[in-house]
Amino acid sequence: YWTFRDKGVAYDSGLGGQILKFATTVVGSILLKYLGTYALEHYAGIDYKIGKLISDLFVSVLFNYTLQRFWVFRKQKP
Repeated sequence: YWTFRDKGVAYDSGLGGQILKFATTVVGSILLKYLGTYALEHYAGIDYKIGKLISDLFVSVLFNYTLQRFWVFRKQKP
């Protein structure tokens, strides 16, 4: 409800499952952002500030949104 403003939707996981999945997604996101920033700075020679912006953008859009939309808050099939 809080994320997608939909009161009448049932999710595949209960609250406990969603919290665990959400926490896993957050930890994965932090790790990927760190590794992406590190790789862009040390292997591609990009300034860490620019590398962090690039890494954050890709991880936020491709990893966070996708996992939260289709794994953490997956809706039950009717």
